[in-house]
Amino acid sequence: MDGHLHTMDPQGLGEFISTREGLLSIIEQLRGGAKQRWPFEKMVKPIVEELFKKRYCRNTPQGLARLWQEYPLQVNPELTWFRARELGEGGKSFSNASELGPRSAKDTKEYGRCHVPGAPVGYCSLYEDIALAEKNAETGKRYALAAYELTEELIVLPVGEYDFFRRTGQTYLGSVDPNAKAHYGKIQDGPDGRLLEVVDAFFAEEFISPASRDTDYRVTAALSDLLFNSVAGVDGQKHRIDAIFYPSVAYRAGYNLAIQPEAMEKKMCLVPSQTRIVRVTEAIGYGIFEKEDECILQAVGTDGTLKWK
Repeated sequence: MDGHLHTMDPQGLGEFISTREGLLSIIEQLRGGAKQRWPFEKMVKPIVEELFKKRYCRNTPQGLARLWQEYPLQVNPELTWFRARELGEGGKSFSNASELGPRSAKDTKEYGRCHVPGAPVGYCSLYEDIALAEKNAETGKRYALAAYELTEELIVLPVGEYDFFRRTGQTYLGSVDPNAKAHYGKIQDGPDGRLLEVVDAFFAEEFISPASRDTDYRVTAALSDLLFNSVAGVDGQKHRIDAIFYPSVAYRAGYNLAIQPEAMEKKMCLVPSQTRIVRVTEAIGYGIFEKEDECILQAVGTDGTLKWK
């Protein structure tokens, strides 16, 4: 075994990752471009799962599954999430609420930050300009800015929060759970804390790294697919999260949600008064946009039909 996975027996992956040298070797290969070269299903996905679940020592029952915290986001009328969808020049406005939400499975053909081909998610941002920045909005183009609010509690997992805590002593969503800092601090001081920090920092960096092609998303897409499909928690039970909370790459200090389509349909609803079609009159840069309204959503029918004003 020479430390290069293309020459490695897949059965030996777990044992290899158990060593400090093996773990660092795999991470360096993925960071160096191997995620674009290696087959997704046969190599990238199993490696990501092993990194996430691996028992690094006898005191770590389930790797990062033991470390990462799930939070309940409560219904809050003052909290609005925005999703931007581009309209083609001269194109018609969206006519149904489903068109503003996640793409269909057949239209999801590439890897994304939190999705794999054939498994769409809904991406939302905390502010309008974050949503436009995530779309790389351009001067002169038209966009639907769909505003959503929660109607039911949403279970979210903030990726990169532990890395943020390690660097700053703060948490992304710690105000939701005051015990979060104590939880992170206890693991940080544990015998296996250093290896967990390395793997967690690797995943955190992948989520905040810009992508120039869809294969750059393979690690985050594989991890998101794993998180969305009932990862076993520390208590051995199956947990299903509704959404992943992660920092925005396009907008400094901004945050996004990647939400499962069924959760978006069931637990979020459009806010007509804040949903509108806009034309970007100037994309100034740094996530700053000048825009003008073309129309505002007046009502949503029981069948999802949109009535624009």
